[in-house]
Amino acid sequence: MSPLLIALFFSLTHICYAFPDATRTDALRWVRQEVQSSSGWVRVSEASQEGYVYDNCLAVLSFLQAAESGDTVALGDARKILAFLEDHAVTDGLASYWLDKVGADGASLPQVAVSSGNQAWALYTLARFMRATGETHYLALARSAARWLMDERRLDAADGGIRGGLNSNGTDRPWTATEHNVIAYFAFKELFAVDPVAAYHEVSEGCADWLITRGWNPEKRYFNRGEGDSVLSLDAQTGGILFLLDRGLDLEAWSAGAVVVKRLLNRIWIREGRRQESYLGTEFEDGDGSLWWEGAAQASLSFDRLSVRLRERWDSNPVPSEKSTLRASELFKKMVEDLRGNLLKSDDPSTVGRDNDGDGGYQYALEQGSNVGLGTGEQPSPGLWLIFSIGEHEGDVTPLYGEMP
Repeated sequence: MSPLLIALFFSLTHICYAFPDATRTDALRWVRQEVQSSSGWVRVSEASQEGYVYDNCLAVLSFLQAAESGDTVALGDARKILAFLEDHAVTDGLASYWLDKVGADGASLPQVAVSSGNQAWALYTLARFMRATGETHYLALARSAARWLMDERRLDAADGGIRGGLNSNGTDRPWTATEHNVIAYFAFKELFAVDPVAAYHEVSEGCADWLITRGWNPEKRYFNRGEGDSVLSLDAQTGGILFLLDRGLDLEAWSAGAVVVKRLLNRIWIREGRRQESYLGTEFEDGDGSLWWEGAAQASLSFDRLSVRLRERWDSNPVPSEKSTLRASELFKKMVEDLRGNLLKSDDPSTVGRDNDGDGGYQYALEQGSNVGLGTGEQPSPGLWLIFSIGEHEGDVTPLYGEMP
């Protein structure tokens, strides 16, 4: 057989599930099993028949990173999720939206909210997929999803923030959340890169104005949880740090990070059999007392990007107080190492996570703390955020909320 025919045969028959490290490959394994063995909708857990828009968007973004690493079937897996999204969008005039969660069989669920955060994740994912692949099939869907979010803009203020969406009973949710506006900022920015409509840039800048004038707390030097709500919430800070870095507001990003380290970083102990291991973790909200591993992976990503920016500043303009954030970045890297070794568990019944249904999947422990107890189950989001965090640290894939190489 000629070398050309051998190469052709290899390209047609060889399937490669490729991340350069076993951790990311393992983290994606259960999600991939869900996509390939079902309608394409990733369930919230193995015990549920429902899946969240949020989790499935994270899965698509993870498959995009896997494809960059040479995974030959990842784009097909991503398209299967996007096809499910396309088939189950709810159309309202020129706008389209999704219920926050949908049955894996496509059935609509009663009393389900429609949050702006989930819609923004869907828009960001559609736009990112189109920009990464050059495919335009989902452009019409992205435009109608953008219209729904644009209809949720605050009309009573010049700053242009996006409101919360709809409650489960169909009433308006007027509260404006910091986290939702961070996601919407990046979503419309990504869409504008694919479809340069001036209105998309305007909405992205409106979200930015709201985040700076309403979301940011100038006295406490961190992001409020939302409009008129100064509770210190981890996801508002971790997403907010990425937003501030994108806007070139490095010192404000350092300030938000410093508050996280001071008030939300804890050392929590977990007993496994006869061994006792320490974990560096973060509380979900100030005073919550729980270890939120999904949030820990999010925080690691943000701090890794922050540390790179601060090192650049350090070379040209040393500021002693910035040393604390550089040390904090090292703490979060240590936390990721803990997550790599202990968040993803195999079938060993002596470990925190175990394969309850015999499918060989990995279980993801979610939280540990006096208030919440230990949550286990093959949950998608902690492992997917771990993929993003490792990719951020290694610098070998297009980062979340980052520019294409």
